Amino acid sequence: MPTTDSFTAAVRYPAAPGAVYDALATPGGTGGWWTTDGDSDAAAIPGRHIRLNWSDDDHIIFFVDAAERPTALRWTCVAQHDRNLPQPDEWVGTSLVFSLVADGEGTVLEFEHQGLTPKLDCFGACRDGWDFFLRRSVRQLVELGQGLPYEAGTSPVSRLPRP
Repeated sequence: MPTTDSFTAAVRYPAAPGAVYDALATPGGTGGWWTTDGDSDAAAIPGRHIRLNWSDDDHIIFFVDAAERPTALRWTCVAQHDRNLPQPDEWVGTSLVFSLVADGEGTVLEFEHQGLTPKLDCFGACRDGWDFFLRRSVRQLVELGQGLPYEAGTSPVSRLPRP
């Protein structure tokens, strides 16, 4: 796990790396754990873009830097508009790094959101969001086949289920 002030998390899932990778990155994968609306057809294709929508006006677009099934993904945010955050485009230029490591009969996801630091206005809300998505939504998608994504058209921040 990197030692930076960027947000990091390590989460163990009771599934093989390929299953976790597919839940994170295949077409429909992001729709199963992050948001129900978007164009994630290119999620696992380097050089393509992924667009995720929170509403008709709010969205985020990632460039797929790397996709190495079943061990690694890297996406860089190239555009964002999210009125639910203090600064609607704070993620632009940040990167999501997913590293999957086999661990017995399961997988450890070592995640880093490079550039998401406590200096950003959205850090608290985003930290809480990543905690929910990685520990609950992805886990439920991997284990049960159905995650807990945002429903398109609602406020992402207000829709965060509480434990």
